[in-house]
Amino acid sequence: MIQPKILRPLLIPAVVRKRCYALVNAGVVPGEPEQNKRTRVINISSLIAASLVFFFGGLLTILSGRTVILYPAIPETLLFTSVILLNYRRQYFLSSLIWHFTFCSATLIFGVMLSTVIDATHMAGYLIGGPLLIFPRKEKKLLAACIFCSVAALVGIEVITQLRIIPPLEIESSLYPLFRVATWSTVILLNVVVILFYLQQNNVLIGKLSNANAKLSNAAVKLSKESFYKTVYVNETTHELRSPLNALYAINKLLQDEDLSDEDRKRMHESIDYSVNQALEIINNVLALAKIESGQTIPVNIQPLNVRDWLQDAVQLFAYQASVKNLVITAAVRPGTPETINFPRIQVTQVLNNLISNALKFSKKDTEVKIEVHAAGEFWYITVQDSGTGMTDDTLAKLFTPYMSSTENNPSGTGLGMHIALKIAEQLGGSLTAETKIGTGSRFTAKFRTDLAVSPVLYTAPQVNAMYPAKVLIIDDDIIGSRLYGKMLTGMGCTVEIAHTGAEGLRMAEQNRPDIVFLDMRLPDTDGRELLQVFKSHLSLYAVPVVFVTGSNLREDKVAAWDLGADDYVVKPMQLSTLTRILREFTPH
Repeated sequence: MIQPKILRPLLIPAVVRKRCYALVNAGVVPGEPEQNKRTRVINISSLIAASLVFFFGGLLTILSGRTVILYPAIPETLLFTSVILLNYRRQYFLSSLIWHFTFCSATLIFGVMLSTVIDATHMAGYLIGGPLLIFPRKEKKLLAACIFCSVAALVGIEVITQLRIIPPLEIESSLYPLFRVATWSTVILLNVVVILFYLQQNNVLIGKLSNANAKLSNAAVKLSKESFYKTVYVNETTHELRSPLNALYAINKLLQDEDLSDEDRKRMHESIDYSVNQALEIINNVLALAKIESGQTIPVNIQPLNVRDWLQDAVQLFAYQASVKNLVITAAVRPGTPETINFPRIQVTQVLNNLISNALKFSKKDTEVKIEVHAAGEFWYITVQDSGTGMTDDTLAKLFTPYMSSTENNPSGTGLGMHIALKIAEQLGGSLTAETKIGTGSRFTAKFRTDLAVSPVLYTAPQVNAMYPAKVLIIDDDIIGSRLYGKMLTGMGCTVEIAHTGAEGLRMAEQNRPDIVFLDMRLPDTDGRELLQVFKSHLSLYAVPVVFVTGSNLREDKVAAWDLGADDYVVKPMQLSTLTRILREFTPH
């Protein structure tokens, strides 16, 4: 609301100020800033025009003795007053038309009557510019009517005065200055109102533009950061996956040896299983970094684990990588360390992998990497000693800073591994510290609590011999994966059919209605989500449970699946325990 501060210095009585304030804000409503600005401008200009027409019209009539001046002055004063009344009643469109029509008619009438004294074309800027500045461009009819009325009034003045259709009033020359002052006062005041409104609108637009630019700038910075983080994510995932992938590569080479014993082959198959699971765990763990950075807690599964077996499995992943530099990895569990300790294998293994990977990277060729596990009091410790050149104090101080990497010795590193390891250790109530000495290498110590409570079992462990005599349809273009799932399901007592395209899967379902469908999200001939909609709208298949089994772990894909009516959503690879849960939940048995 406009406050009548301008009126106060003039020492106008409070009652008059309040009346003027009420007139200026007649028709103003909360929550409509643009409409309110227009309403106030129209009210102010109407109030100024009505006052000038009434007082100057009366004064000029008295001084000139020509009562004919009052004939248009009185109705125009009433019309300007009616404009404020219409705004008060919120008849904005009608008040705008009458407002501009009254200005045009006043300009025409007084321009003709007083043509010997004044030049009414000085009002041209106000008559044409006012509507263009005040009314929004979307009100095309109102703008067209106002501009037509303005042009008609100005052209009418010229035509009437040039052809002398209506003769002007005869005014004494001594009154010319007074008439000119009255005219210029009106023109200046009205144009000042419009200019002030224009400046106000201009400031608003500049403010909006500045805010928009600021938002765009922030968005650009955010996009740049997101792009950087995506690059880091790809690099870090690749970096972390090297350990299990190197192990798989080495095992593949060793399995080609025909002299391997059955025991060695069994052990290598166990290592393959461990490496594959470890690769999946690494991907999930890196994805969880976003939750770490946002302050969220990563869900952990704490179970009692044999420390020596766990350490042996973890170290074995790096055997091939160590052999490239002819490094020896020694791993020992200090006497007095408990046989089993409660800890989350996924997270603690991720910490150990980071430490071993860095130790192998920075150690000199033909040297040794030492790993030791020991317990003391309420904590147990993992220490990893490399045989590198050590770190400077500056590098040590920034070691756990996100994205900090020693580019001199580690040009391909992202500087994220140590940060992830530290955050995981801290979340588990422990810590990660580093000691270094130039020339002899660095020693890292991860500390974890020994009193972590075992996580509750969320579901009953699956029984291998559990039988689920259900008809299962798998629709997946992954031939090897679908065969594996089919074999697992067959072993659980299911009758399995496999289709590798959406059309083939729909045909099989129509011919032999399944009890459950496992559906891939992306098929060669259709989108899995579209096929899901076909199933859910099918007269005989709408009640069949459909479970998405896909490689996509994107949140938007999961949300879309739930919204379309999917009964479950599983990220590949699907474990036996997951299959058991789904069959128990969605099929008759």
